[in-house]
Amino acid sequence: MPWLEADKIASFSFASYWNPFVLFLVPNIFFMSALFFTVGTLTRNLLVVYVQGVVMLVGFSIAGTLLSDLDNKMISSLLDPFGVRAFGLATEYWTTAEKNSLVVPFTGYVMWNRVLWIGVGTALFAACYLLFRFEAQGFTLRKKKAQKEDVAETTVRLTLPAVTSQSGFGAEFYQYYSQARFYFGSLIREIPFLALAGIGLIMTVLNATNADRTFGTLVYPVTYSMIAALNNNGGVFSVIIIAFYAGELVWKERGLKLEQATDALPVLSWTALVGKITALSLALVVLYIAMTIGVIGVQLFKGFTNIEFGLYLRNMLGVTLPNLVQFTFLAFFVHVLVNNKFIGHLVVVGVFLATIVLGALHVEHSLLLFGGGPNVIYSDMNGYGHFVRPMVWFNVYWFAFTALLVVLAYLFWVRG
Repeated sequence: MPWLEADKIASFSFASYWNPFVLFLVPNIFFMSALFFTVGTLTRNLLVVYVQGVVMLVGFSIAGTLLSDLDNKMISSLLDPFGVRAFGLATEYWTTAEKNSLVVPFTGYVMWNRVLWIGVGTALFAACYLLFRFEAQGFTLRKKKAQKEDVAETTVRLTLPAVTSQSGFGAEFYQYYSQARFYFGSLIREIPFLALAGIGLIMTVLNATNADRTFGTLVYPVTYSMIAALNNNGGVFSVIIIAFYAGELVWKERGLKLEQATDALPVLSWTALVGKITALSLALVVLYIAMTIGVIGVQLFKGFTNIEFGLYLRNMLGVTLPNLVQFTFLAFFVHVLVNNKFIGHLVVVGVFLATIVLGALHVEHSLLLFGGGPNVIYSDMNGYGHFVRPMVWFNVYWFAFTALLVVLAYLFWVRG
């Protein structure tokens, strides 16, 4: 480019472009295509495809955790399906001049990583070819129940119960309670949700095992250090769950082709919307309780018995869950307003990433960054100290804002 200083830029090298294209980009696309296509084809379940994408993220994170132990370099490089760890290990001792002039050789860590994951991709395609069936139902290990050919015709006389219609706030609240209970029960029993929750629990426990090290120095696994590991990992998985399950709940009836029946029922629209929001919020509470139990188990395993249960509770109710519930309100608003499940997923994830991008663009005021507030720091001397008051006021501000979004979602709720 003519506006750049030519003497500060190295000479053009075509190898610098084709080497990463052939060595990393093409094998990664091949492996990811094989994985996504095989899982989607065999299961016929979009949520399972989402889960296996998160599994890839977990494998990448585990490789980074293992890399901290110098004895596990080869294992760490092999566990990373994208080859980023292998690349870092192959070039970690290169000088600046070597980085500016050499290309990554197809040897050592890089070679074994690429051979492994190209082989895995090939095996996935082969498995897809062998297991594929021209049937609407996905592949299952369970045998289909034999259909009975002869069904005896019987006549059963039914006595219909007497029904009395009720109205008023009590009936509306009971309808809301019933819907929240139903969607919450169905949500926490779904295999994809359990898989995502299990992955989040594993990642939180793995990171909590290293939370008692500060710059390589072993310290006590006190509660506030465990909470830091819990918030860092639990927040990411909670956002993933919110982004996808908000859309799934909004589109639940339409996905099952039951909306014409359910929309005709004498149930107010707000009971369905608020019931689904409540169900997802309660699922997040269950997820955080499970992850909290996991990090407490890490403390006990390390022989630390001074567990501060009250601090765990204050962190969950005062620091973590308010932001997640606010993001849940936003996710439902986006899905209702966009009225397209997949574009809604994209917009919700985009809003989450926008908070990171805006910070890099120096848009740092907490009233402009969604869910913004003070960077709460806990101290053994005075607890949360002076952070409590601004944290409460910012939560009030964002809850008021997201409550307006829920009202708009109610006004645009698709019915009929």
